[in-house]
Amino acid sequence: MEETKIKYSKESYMFRIAIVEDNDDDRNNLLSKIKQYEEEFGVKFDIVTFNNGFNFMDKFIPVFNLVFLDINMPGINGMDAAGQIRKVDEEVAICFTTSLGQYAIKGYEVSAIDFILKPVEYKRVKNVISKTYKGFQNDAENQILIKTSNSFSMVSLDDIEYVTADDHIIIYHTANKDYESWDTLKNVETKLYNPRFYRLSRSVILNLDYTKGVSRAGDVIMKDGTLFQIPRGKKTSFIQAVSDYHNF
Repeated sequence: MEETKIKYSKESYMFRIAIVEDNDDDRNNLLSKIKQYEEEFGVKFDIVTFNNGFNFMDKFIPVFNLVFLDINMPGINGMDAAGQIRKVDEEVAICFTTSLGQYAIKGYEVSAIDFILKPVEYKRVKNVISKTYKGFQNDAENQILIKTSNSFSMVSLDDIEYVTADDHIIIYHTANKDYESWDTLKNVETKLYNPRFYRLSRSVILNLDYTKGVSRAGDVIMKDGTLFQIPRGKKTSFIQAVSDYHNF
């Protein structure tokens, strides 16, 4: 049975696996091995299956953590699909599955983490998932999934300098890029529940790691030079929040 729904809510912190396989038996076999891993370790993954490379690339967005990719498929083969994936997602782990061992060397060209011959064995699948899932567990609590008008991006909380709101237009500001989304600042505040983030006003959330000081005029000075006016009566609480966060 092909799963087509991808979860994007709070379960955005779930580990996402894509299976791209045109053979029903091979796809079901691989899916059963992943389910076996879930049962053995008491975890739950967000698994999405695709029966060919075209369907996968047509719906592809960079939110997967691991992709099991068959090489020998009609239309767009696994190697070509992997090359397209790498143009938009350099982080996702790619594991090729195939009955053709001669393709193994080419896997290095797209930074594949492994190459499993069919029929896949649980030991090999377990090894691939364990390697990838360990890194995900270390990073998941320090990331947020941001939905923009045409894509999804996993962004590290370390990189978010401040968040501004203009009605329901939310902008996450980072040093390299701004991410514009449609949300409420109250909802964003919940997602950014972390001592480093401080709700300065109805339209601004600051990352205290990027604050530099307070001007004589009563503005928060960010490290990039941006100024935010401190609302009347909130200067003391802001300074206290900075003090508590940095343990002054």
